[in-house]
Amino acid sequence: MPKTNPGQNIFIPRNQTQLHFYALPSLIQPLTNTGFQSRGGFSFAGQSMMQLTLEFGGGLELLCDSVKIHKVDVELPVDEKKLTMKHLLAWVRSNLIKERPEMFMKGDTVRPGVLVLVNDCDWELSGQLDTTLENKDVVVFISTLHGG
Repeated sequence: MPKTNPGQNIFIPRNQTQLHFYALPSLIQPLTNTGFQSRGGFSFAGQSMMQLTLEFGGGLELLCDSVKIHKVDVELPVDEKKLTMKHLLAWVRSNLIKERPEMFMKGDTVRPGVLVLVNDCDWELSGQLDTTLENKDVVVFISTLHGG
């Protein structure tokens, strides 16, 4: 069992799903039975979570410790009922990009030359930063720029 601090969340992967625990000083309580389906995502302790698959290709995976596919739980922003690509990109910058974020993003959007697909559809057809994401969506980022 990993060592925890009071109030620290622990995420333990299990068969492509995650068990969520809330660590109390001397007690760990599983919250899997208290979560409920909410607007396509899960809600724990009053916070909605969106389960997404994020894929990075064309060299962008190098910015994420060379991991191409990430199955993630993203919290909905405070006072928001939906998750947009703008919120997701800020989350990716803070949580997945390990080095050189300027190679992935410029301002609050992706750099020119990064193709973004949401469920195999070009995000330019669905509103780019305003694209609304749903639970279990697949978002793919592919760099079209290559050195040589």
